[in-house]
Parts: sequence; structure tokens; C-alpha cells
Amino acid sequence: MNFRDLKKQSKTGPLLPEGFEPECWAEKRKEEMVKLLYAGMDPACRELAGRLEMCGYDEPCISPACPECMRRKRIWFIEQFMRLTNDKNWVFVTVIFYPDVMDTEDLTTLDPRKFFNRIRKQFEKCDIKGRALGGFEMDFHQESKKWMPHVHFVLECTDEKKLDKFKGLYRKSKYLNTRSGVVNRPVLIKPLGNRLNLSGYLVKHEWSRVEHYVFNGKRISKKKFLPDVLRRESLITRDWLGLAKMMFLYRLRRCEGKLKKNSTT
Repeated sequence: MNFRDLKKQSKTGPLLPEGFEPECWAEKRKEEMVKLLYAGMDPACRELAGRLEMCGYDEPCISPACPECMRRKRIWFIEQFMRLTNDKNWVFVTVIFYPDVMDTEDLTTLDPRKFFNRIRKQFEKCDIKGRALGGFEMDFHQESKKWMPHVHFVLECTDEKKLDKFKGLYRKSKYLNTRSGVVNRPVLIKPLGNRLNLSGYLVKHEWSRVEHYVFNGKRISKKKFLPDVLRRESLITRDWLGLAKMMFLYRLRRCEGKLKKNSTT
């Protein structure tokens, strides 16, 4: 897809999820990002701040660090998602890669394709031949001071045996027992529910911080904004990764501004 044509997407008036960020929000958030990046000492922060500052409707910067460009990209993704999926044949999947947590200084080595390829190989092992689309994210866990890679996606498969086999590939100790006193849940599979609202969840405009606490004897997680230092690191990382590297596709391809089923599948 030619991402410089993203500005055209906002003119079509698509149906958007409840609470989807308006243009004025994206404009204000971009101003905040520019100030945040200029406050950083790293030359890469200032260079990115300059690109975001120059970003405009006619010449978008197309950076995942830019709230305005990400908003247009999310609108495009939502349109593709609603066109391709339905309530009956698809499920929502989250895969969390607990053994692959990263320190902040190691973000320069991050490559989402490693995780995408792992999922694709596991699909093949499970004879899952349906399509899949979604997005890659990193959450900073306050408890461990580590970044946790995970992928949210929807999958065209409702065969319980195949889905159970897929989950079973993650029932190994390296996925289940990485945190003292906590049993991990590396794979979550559930019905789509509200497709429109889910569409906005799959590709988010920013990474988050996760805090854990205990309430009535139950361990609870809550997402919050990243502190400024980590927020700058996440913006720099998202920028050099680019939009395409953070989008997970299986048996789908980009063609003429749309997602289409692979001709070989």
C-alpha cells in the first residue's frame, strides 16, 4: 500500500469503533509527542520530533510514532478488517511471548517478524489454513522492568481440535513458568464479540505500561501510559520499525490499497 495516500481514507466516512479518537485528539496528541521528543537528549528524538512537526495532511510523515498518521492507518485497517471478517468463522487470539521479554536497551534488536514467523509455523503444524490479521505490540511491565512482546490477531478457524493443538504448543514450561508464583497464560482464544470495537484494538496508536496488583486475593493487571523516558524509547522504536513490520498477516497480501487473499491459498 502507498501510505502517502492514507489521507484519502479519512474522506470516506467509515464506520468507526465507539470512542475512536477524533482528528482533533490526534492533532493535540501529536503536539504533545513533538514536545516530548524535543525534551529528549538523544539526537534521534530530536530528528523524529522534527519529522512529526513537519507532518501535514498533504505530506504525511507515515511514522507509527505520529498520532495523525496512525489514526489514518487505523481507519484503513478497520475498513479492511470489517470487509474481510465475519462473526461466524473467525476467533480472536492473543499470543504472549513470555520467554522473549526484553530490556529497554535491547529494543534496537527488536524484530516482530521473528514472532510472526513462529506463529505461521505453528499454524502449519496445526493444519490451520484460514486467514489471519492483526498487530504486534510491546508492553512495559512495571513489576519486572521488562518489555513483553505479544500479538493480537483474528484467525479464520473455528475447528476446536486445531485451536486446542495450537494452544498446546505453548503449554511448555518455558512459556508457563517464567514468573515466580504466577502461572502464565501465553494464548487466549475467544469469540470475536463486537467486531467493530475489536478492530480498533488490534492495531493501537501507542504502547503501554502494565501494573499488577492484588484485589480480594485476585491478581489484576492495569494498563497505563508510559513514563516520558520509556515513551520516547517506544516512539523511536516504533518509528524505525515502520507500520508494515508491526502488522501480522497470514494468507493475506496487500494489493492496490487493500488486503486480499493470497492467490496461492
